[in-house]
Amino acid sequence: MSIVIAPGELRWKVVLPANIERVYELLTTDAGRELFWAEASYRSRARIELWFPDGTTSTLAILRECPPHSIALLYFGVPTTFDLSALHESCTLLEVHAHDVPPNDHVDVSAGWVSVLLCLKA
Repeated sequence: MSIVIAPGELRWKVVLPANIERVYELLTTDAGRELFWAEASYRSRARIELWFPDGTTSTLAILRECPPHSIALLYFGVPTTFDLSALHESCTLLEVHAHDVPPNDHVDVSAGWVSVLLCLKA
């Protein structure tokens, strides 16, 4: 479920049955992203290239990293942060926060991230 916290801001929270290091690895490595997010992924320096099954491609700028607690990306033009908190040894809270989402894109951004997060949870 997404939560609108302010105009242009969306936030999702999901509890994952894995330790914080594993969740961070899934978000920040090509192999991890290919498991749940994209058909293919390639990272070089401060950017990530994603190829999706429908043929869409995207280049994500990496804005900030603080392993294993957070990473911030520019995702389809929307600044998006991933914050991780260890709930205990084998459980992690992941909060995804999209900033400055254009009003006309709220529904698509919300549905897109729900889809990604459900696959990650699985």
